[in-house]
Amino acid sequence: PFIAGNLRTLWADHGGASADSKNILGPVLTSLASSGALELMLLTCACGDTMIRACALECLSIVMAFASLWGDANQDESQQKRSRLPFRELPQIARLLQYARDSLDPPENGGVPAALPRFVVSFLSACVPVLFQPSHFLYTQLASALVFAVSADLSDVPLFYKLLLSGGQSHDARLWIFRTMRRGLSGG
Repeated sequence: PFIAGNLRTLWADHGGASADSKNILGPVLTSLASSGALELMLLTCACGDTMIRACALECLSIVMAFASLWGDANQDESQQKRSRLPFRELPQIARLLQYARDSLDPPENGGVPAALPRFVVSFLSACVPVLFQPSHFLYTQLASALVFAVSADLSDVPLFYKLLLSGGQSHDARLWIFRTMRRGLSGG
């Protein structure tokens, strides 16, 4: 609740598209994405406590709003206006957050959406460090999967079969997906 409240206040005070807003919110967005806070917010989407899950979802929606200040961060960099992004991976991170958002079913009676399966949030949070490293062996596969898939299938581990049966660096890909699944099984 504390982080959600502070992010909400920052957005209320500096949510315009002015240069000052970008100067203030850019470092906040960068620190959220690089410090592990974004991964923690994604993992919290599987929390059974409705209040904590609501705060995590609110934080993620505010982070998406921050990212929207730099145009459509999901577009290719060449299509964007040449405004400087707070970090070069912003389009990929924004697409990951849209992928997560689009996986949620609408809440009943204006409440909080149901918790995402642990396997899915484990996969989403494991994608964040990969998307920050374009040289990572899974970067191309994950980035292309996020571009071509509208949302995650909540009844399956995303990309499980593709990574399990992949050629080339299949051993490393299998280890990555099995570690992701183990984290999902252990609950965090």
